[in-house]
Amino acid sequence: MQNPAQVVTPHLNVLTALNDKRPSKYDLNGPYIIALNSEDMFLGHLDMELALFEGARFQDKLPLKLCRDFGFFIAKQHLVNSSVSAVLLVQRLSPYSDESPKMMLYNHPEPKYTFAKEKLPINQQWFEKIDEENYQVINTPELF
Repeated sequence: MQNPAQVVTPHLNVLTALNDKRPSKYDLNGPYIIALNSEDMFLGHLDMELALFEGARFQDKLPLKLCRDFGFFIAKQHLVNSSVSAVLLVQRLSPYSDESPKMMLYNHPEPKYTFAKEKLPINQQWFEKIDEENYQVINTPELF
């Protein structure tokens, strides 16, 4: 093989895009959502978890203590970027795609301004605090 295959890590591209759109220089007085449109067919739920929480693998719980050095919502075992209420991932929203778009809203565990989940009737992930170090992860029935 002349050109060996390489490992694809879509979550790093997502993390870079989120950091470029972080509202640090703006004075926000309400909920703020970052929307990302992706044509990457391999980008999925696990990649978003890696980008937002940097490797905290979970099924029904988000443990702060298991996180690594960087993630968009949790870094160095602390919640960060709380001025961002949520991240909306849109996939296949393109005039070149014959498939219908998919959307998923990832809510911040403890945002500065809460976004009312009912305002956007799409697939969502949000959190309820269990104790000081854990959140219960709640998903709408359909995930991609």
